[in-house]
Amino acid sequence: ISNIRDIKQTLYYEFNRKFLKRSRPEIWDKVKKFRKLYNSISKKGYDYKRGYMVLSEDGVRLDGSHRGAIVEHLKYEDIIILMVRWEDCFKKKQLGKLYSHINDQKKKYKI
Repeated sequence: ISNIRDIKQTLYYEFNRKFLKRSRPEIWDKVKKFRKLYNSISKKGYDYKRGYMVLSEDGVRLDGSHRGAIVEHLKYEDIIILMVRWEDCFKKKQLGKLYSHINDQKKKYKI
């Protein structure tokens, strides 16, 4: 994707416009940042100083989704991932709502 006209034909663009209500320049800026991150990882390798991928014990991505997509595309075989417990990230009263939301999404998407 080399220009805004090309990106208009993607699901990414459609999702950002319709659901996130982002402007064309905002979307294009996000694409440029992603491309910069992709090129950096592709040329220099994964730089843990810039951040780790963080997953919960049950596999929910909490941080690093873009980096994860990039290393998967580049066919990395080994990567350090930080695993955290929900209880270490959220207060107890928030956990009930969080688990409820996750279960609703699992039912909705038949996961």
